[in-house]
Amino acid sequence: MKQTDSPRTPPAHAGNGKSRAPRGDVDARMLDRIRAAAAIVRIRQEALYDRLAERFHAHLDAGGDRGREAREAAAQMALEQLTASGALSAPLGERLKAFLLRDHDPAVRHRRTGEITSAGTLSCVQCGAAMPFARTATIPPCPRCATTEFAKTP
Repeated sequence: MKQTDSPRTPPAHAGNGKSRAPRGDVDARMLDRIRAAAAIVRIRQEALYDRLAERFHAHLDAGGDRGREAREAAAQMALEQLTASGALSAPLGERLKAFLLRDHDPAVRHRRTGEITSAGTLSCVQCGAAMPFARTATIPPCPRCATTEFAKTP
C-alpha cells in the first residue's frame, strides 16, 4: 500500500521554485565570514594572553624570586585577577596560563600549531624553516612543509 504525505508535512519537493545549492556546499562568502570570525577570536585571545603576561610579570617582579614555584604563583594570581574582572573565562584562562608558563620555562622548547606564543623565533622540527614572531601570535602551520611542530630558538 502506498503511503501518502500527511497534510501537515510538505512533500520533499516543496519549495519556492528557486534552485539553491545544497547545504553541504559552502560558498565563498560563507568561507570569508568564517575566516573573519576565526580571526576575531584569534586576535582577542592573543590580546588576552598579553594582558595575562603583563600581570604575570608585575607579580613576578614584585616577588623577586624567578623559580618555578614563583612563576606558577604569579601566573595564578594574574589569572585570578583577570577572571575576577570578567575579562577571561576560567577554561580560556587556564589555557592561556599554560601557554604563558610554557613560554617562561626554558626547559620547554616545543610548540604546536594553534597554540599562542610570545615574540621570538620558532623553527620547524621537520624542515628547519625559521618563523620569526615580532609579537604574541597564534602559531600557524609551517609555511614550507605544513608540519605543526616547532622548537623555540633561544
